Amino acid sequence: MVLMLTVGPLAALGETDDAFEPMQPKPRVRLIAPTASDGAGVGRLLRVEAEGTNVLRLELCFSWTGGTIVLRAEGGRMEQTALLPATHERVTATLTGYGMEGQTAWVSVQLRTPRETLIDDMLGRAQAIAQDANARFMPADDADDPGTCKNFLRGLLEAFADGYALADAPDARLAMPLNADAEDCSPWRYGVQWAQAADSPYAEVGRFRSDPEQAREENAQQAAELLRMAQRGDVLQLACNYVDGNGPHAILLTQDCDGEALVFADSNRKGTRVGGVRYGWAQYGARWTVEFLADALAASGCGATLYRLREDITRR
Repeated sequence: MVLMLTVGPLAALGETDDAFEPMQPKPRVRLIAPTASDGAGVGRLLRVEAEGTNVLRLELCFSWTGGTIVLRAEGGRMEQTALLPATHERVTATLTGYGMEGQTAWVSVQLRTPRETLIDDMLGRAQAIAQDANARFMPADDADDPGTCKNFLRGLLEAFADGYALADAPDARLAMPLNADAEDCSPWRYGVQWAQAADSPYAEVGRFRSDPEQAREENAQQAAELLRMAQRGDVLQLACNYVDGNGPHAILLTQDCDGEALVFADSNRKGTRVGGVRYGWAQYGARWTVEFLADALAASGCGATLYRLREDITRR
């Protein structure tokens, strides 16, 4: 038996076989800051921290409708401060790492809008006050006292007003409007709505007014439709008998209405008197069922208005 062995031609001296060339390691990147929970801070500044392996350089691009900002760093480490634009739009941050032979790796994150960070700021402060045994009881006897329901909410906005603006009124200071006069609320009870104010950072998104020509059940159904529209950061201005009180009240929604209940922050719905002076109790995470509040609003002369921070809020 004769065995035959067939082999291909041998490579000439100096030739190489690409199959034996070492592969370049793939680049990898990690965006440490900002994250999806971040947005521009005071002065529109934002901390940037990123790292990469097997990269020659890093590039971070902030993009929004009509513009981009690009930061660059040689090597695998980036620590800088970005100055973001005075825009109300959502900004996307995309980190790209450039490796050998044109290889790239990237990661992208959408930042919170200025409106969203303002809501975060206000709710964070409301929660901190409500959890501070020394701060949550505030004078609420006079119209100007900080513990009244409306002044408590106005104070939350006031605390951060210097860091935000309106796109179409950049020099106007953000402020929550006062309640409308009783005459402007008539024939419904005082406290069902706010006064008209130029450059208000809030927009009315819905209202309910009890109709004396309708049955209470029908009024309650319509009131419930308004309440189910409520979103995190909205303010509900109302006037009714809500058991803890009978009259005007304002609440700040801490989460979207789930269809069954409103979860909110407020002040002076509960309180006590010390030395003859009324002190209101700031609360966070309080809860009313939609059914309960809708029935209360359905009573004669009662009503509510839902207000929402405008979309065109920017950072200063």
